[in-house]
Amino acid sequence: MSNEQMNLRKAAEPLLSKEEFILMINWINSRWVNNPVYTRENLKRYYDDFKNFSPDTNWTAIQDMYDEGRKWVFTPSEWKKKCTDLMLSWGGNNNEPPKGAIESGIKGNREGLRRYLDENGYESFRHAVYMQLQKTQKMGNLASYQQGNDYSAPWEEAKEWFTFAMGTGEKL
Repeated sequence: MSNEQMNLRKAAEPLLSKEEFILMINWINSRWVNNPVYTRENLKRYYDDFKNFSPDTNWTAIQDMYDEGRKWVFTPSEWKKKCTDLMLSWGGNNNEPPKGAIESGIKGNREGLRRYLDENGYESFRHAVYMQLQKTQKMGNLASYQQGNDYSAPWEEAKEWFTFAMGTGEKL
């Protein structure tokens, strides 16, 4: 396979995993209650609109709109426009690895995540994910593929056994 063919194939692969998109939707729904837009029925429809934006682009767009203090949830078209504007402001190439990606021994820009974890009392990203799943379970909103899991244990116990797969398939 030539380099050009490899680049075309890579460009066709989604930058955003379905699992991370579901995490984003859960994040949105936990902040805007009674949200008629981002429901389970609409997940498949909207995933195709956002899969070609990197996770960093999507999360930044969502966080920016949250920080605007919106009373009502944003529409998918507003979200997509925000992602496009961010991508263009960052140089316009959406096929690069996500900003902040850590390459062998090089520390990436993870200050935003670190600040979020510190401000919310999480010791790690894994801890934050577990606590969000615990909250989602208490509300009775776990996704169908999570229904068989029990997230009621305190973090001190759960950190011994809790792992989850990232979009790359790597277990954390």
